[in-house]
Amino acid sequence: MIVDENHTLFFLDSIPPRAVLDPVSPIVGTPRVTLYWRTNEKSKFLCAIGDVGNVIECGEGTTGSWTTPYLRRGPQRFWLIAEDYTGNRAKPVNVTWSVGEFIFGKQ
Repeated sequence: MIVDENHTLFFLDSIPPRAVLDPVSPIVGTPRVTLYWRTNEKSKFLCAIGDVGNVIECGEGTTGSWTTPYLRRGPQRFWLIAEDYTGNRAKPVNVTWSVGEFIFGKQ
């Protein structure tokens, strides 16, 4: 942004994005779940199941979704990290649920 021919004004973005995960039913009857989220600014997304240290890239934009691999029965935790295009990384947010009894092909 040019203020005049002798001065230039820059804005420094040091605020990380805010990410919100949609809730998941506490108990699901299928081994795969699709998770949805949104952020307040364009970001790239990192996702993890279980351990937040094992993240993978899972999209970019202001909204996103990701379908889990087949999960074992029992408690599960999904982590989402949003990072804006200037490198500000938000704290991880998570959602938990439990995979209950299921029969493949039926819910």
